[in-house]
Amino acid sequence: KKLQVLEMTEDNGLSWSRKADLPAVRENAASVVYNGKIWVMGGNVDGRDTASVCIYDAAADTWATGPPLPSPRANCSASSIDGGILLLTEHVTFEYKNAMWAEVAGGGVGPYATCGSVLLG
Repeated sequence: KKLQVLEMTEDNGLSWSRKADLPAVRENAASVVYNGKIWVMGGNVDGRDTASVCIYDAAADTWATGPPLPSPRANCSASSIDGGILLLTEHVTFEYKNAMWAEVAGGGVGPYATCGSVLLG
């Protein structure tokens, strides 16, 4: 399913409100909460894999451009661990730490389905 709309629950947890849209419609992207912000990484934009990273700041209700992935990736998942981000793909794993992306030795996770979720607050 293509993603562009962001909705969040209100403080009462019973209602939802629409927030700022992603800068571009994308699908098959990874997402993670890192340093209190939602990061959406890779995926397909206009039918092509992308290396772009978008970062959502809930307090400001704005999206910013993040540091691009080393190469375009889709159908991936991400985790926040040890003060960084791990982006898992079929053939390669990337780590974001100290404000830069690097390839992790050992390769990717193979052709397995990945999933993820984001919880902020």
